[in-house]
Amino acid sequence: MPYFVGNFSFFPIWFILCHCLGIFAIYDWAERTPLSVLMAIFIGNNYNIGLWLILYPLWFLPCLFFAELIFLKVSNLFAKKIYSFYRVIIVLSAAEYIIGTYFYFQLPLGMDISLVAQLFLLIGFLIRKNDFLHKINFSSLAVLLILFGAAFYFNGSISMNARDYGNIFLFYIGGISGSLILMKISMFFADFSNRIFDFIKYCGKQSLGILMFHIPAINVAYNLMATADKNIGELRHLTPEFDFVIIIFSVIVPALIIKNFKYKPIIKYFCV
Repeated sequence: MPYFVGNFSFFPIWFILCHCLGIFAIYDWAERTPLSVLMAIFIGNNYNIGLWLILYPLWFLPCLFFAELIFLKVSNLFAKKIYSFYRVIIVLSAAEYIIGTYFYFQLPLGMDISLVAQLFLLIGFLIRKNDFLHKINFSSLAVLLILFGAAFYFNGSISMNARDYGNIFLFYIGGISGSLILMKISMFFADFSNRIFDFIKYCGKQSLGILMFHIPAINVAYNLMATADKNIGELRHLTPEFDFVIIIFSVIVPALIIKNFKYKPIIKYFCV
């Protein structure tokens, strides 16, 4: 529901402001045809046929939806054969990585990415089952930081929504170690209570709403800055200080929208 409500709600805004009037358009928003934008909603990000979402962060929602369905189905099929369950999940992830990377095979709504993500769900399942997060001490956290740094350095930037995974081993090592680091840091700060930490916690709870609204917020922020300074360049090539301002703007503004309008029609689909 949030995926389709978000995309279809934003379509008339994009059509009038960006497609017809040519304002508040970032990337190629002004050049996209209405048909390609509508097709992308039903097909999802498929770069091999030239389709991608206007609100591209929403690719994550159907991908997560199908990933959980697949994982639950496989776990039910192998409920009494736990090691077979582990093997099937690993094979699904590795097979789709190979097929997607070397044969450019893509499924609608990120279902192929959902298969690559199965190993992440399995690791998460095992972490929770064995209460692993509470067992991470300073030494093991240091090891995780080294693994994450090495994976990032040697594998470079990756993008799951673009099916750009890099080296399969470094991809999973970086994803798992980075996730563990963030979860451990979140646990450490969970008991802190002041305005900054309370705001961070609030953003965590309202992450779906921020996911929905932060691209339009980035759009507005960039256009305001470009109006004030004609030399800031394209959005993809901003200097770090402009990047920082836009990132802060694209979190604070959605958070304020959610805080003040969370019970309004449409917006309520994205708020807790």
